[in-house]
Amino acid sequence: MNNELWSGGQYMTEPETQIKTQTIFKIEEANLPTQFDGMFTPLPNRVEFRKIVTNVLNSLKFLSKISEPKKESKKEMQESTFDRWQKYLQIQENFAVVSDSFWYIVSKHFKRADAPKHSDMSIFDGIEEQLLKRISKNYINLFLTIDNKKDNHLFFKTYFDVLAQSVFYSLFYSFPLSRTKFNDDLKKILLDEFSYLFTGICISNSQMYIKDWNLDLGAGNIFKMELESKLQKQKELESYFPPIELQETQKMARNKRSMVPIKFSPIVEIYLRNNKYATRNYIQGFKMKFTEMEKNEEEVELKFARYLKLADQIKAESDKMKKDNEQRVQKMKFQIKEIKQETVNHHKRLEKRKAEELERGAHEYANYLVSMLNAGITVANLGVSKQK
Repeated sequence: MNNELWSGGQYMTEPETQIKTQTIFKIEEANLPTQFDGMFTPLPNRVEFRKIVTNVLNSLKFLSKISEPKKESKKEMQESTFDRWQKYLQIQENFAVVSDSFWYIVSKHFKRADAPKHSDMSIFDGIEEQLLKRISKNYINLFLTIDNKKDNHLFFKTYFDVLAQSVFYSLFYSFPLSRTKFNDDLKKILLDEFSYLFTGICISNSQMYIKDWNLDLGAGNIFKMELESKLQKQKELESYFPPIELQETQKMARNKRSMVPIKFSPIVEIYLRNNKYATRNYIQGFKMKFTEMEKNEEEVELKFARYLKLADQIKAESDKMKKDNEQRVQKMKFQIKEIKQETVNHHKRLEKRKAEELERGAHEYANYLVSMLNAGITVANLGVSKQK
């Protein structure tokens, strides 16, 4: 197993088959590999593998979700996880898998389609078979380098997405004059191809993965305007909340459930067969039913996410109004209490003054009452009011 990492802008071990004398701009001009003695067939010289690794790492959302709120260890754990995955993707076995997968896609999905109708397709079959043999060997060696159990589990679940992105970015950088062919259909083809090869199951929700891809590929990026258009449309949708309307066909019946055999993934099966492992026959396969994702499920989830966001905003506003109302009630109660206390104190003062005046005599008390009437003061507890 060769675990040599990137050094000085290139890999330490460079295959002898790599030729950098010819510059190709169109995928139609690319020549498929014919020699398979080396560890892998390198990517075109225009591809910077470091940039591909960076794009892939930026798209892996789970790297920022593995370590949830621990004040001191969160940053350390997150950096450690990122560093480990960066190391995995820079191992030469991963470079080998990406390189041969690149040529495998060029052969299977481009060269075959461009070949004349009566061409001998066995040529492509032989090339693809040899590429798959090397891919399987390098993939197993790469997988065995991952000793962290959590990373091992995540690697199996996400590597097909990593590989699909890597091949897509490699195609984009390799053939600048063929970029109009590298569209959403190709992304889905790559995900379908590699999900089946590396897991044994062809995914039906490719858009769930594509939406996280890092499509900011620099100058000449034909996806930039499309992405900005989608973001603008999403902002417009967030300004209102239309009702969720399902298609008639999806209202009437649920999606078909497919029976899928589960044993080895095709890429592992190729490795075991080529290395003639007799024990592979001891493992019994089984079948499992899978229901395909609804075609409009992503749209429904997007709308429900907006509804949830609106509900959170309404709840926040309601909590704010409730708190404000409680403060107003408390303030009003305090003011009422003050008024009541002032009323009680005023009554006490009147009673005290009444007692003092009565002690001085009826004549003095009568003068006091007359002075109050003349001043226009109403004494409610004595039942006396000013006469007009």
